[in-house]
Amino acid sequence: MTEPPPETLALTSELDRLGEARAWVAAHAAAAGFDDRSVLDLELVVTEAVSNVVRHAYGGEAGRPIELGFASGESEVRIRLRDWGGPFLDGRRARDDGGYGLGLIDDLVDAVERTALDDGNVLELTKRRPGGRP
Repeated sequence: MTEPPPETLALTSELDRLGEARAWVAAHAAAAGFDDRSVLDLELVVTEAVSNVVRHAYGGEAGRPIELGFASGESEVRIRLRDWGGPFLDGRRARDDGGYGLGLIDDLVDAVERTALDDGNVLELTKRRPGGRP
């Protein structure tokens, strides 16, 4: 039997780390009972979220920390993304800058919470289990 992936994943702010983040969230989502389409949606969400951190919170600076977390509950899963960079762009500003990542994230998950901290940001994404399965 394959061991489940760790509940947190430490990354650094390089776009070539996106494959690792996608594989990690896909393994968690599949283990939590999500169908193939939902797994792909969550991979896309994590890709957009991590890309936004690299490009906007860290201004493209490599080597800065990014922490992903995954929690599976009876009715939903939560993905938590933590960075120590600049403040979030709001959805309107992101679209004005040519990006649609935040809108895409909002469309593919059931709830989005953005929290600005004194030393960075937390993005928490909630997706209900398919078919309401616990």
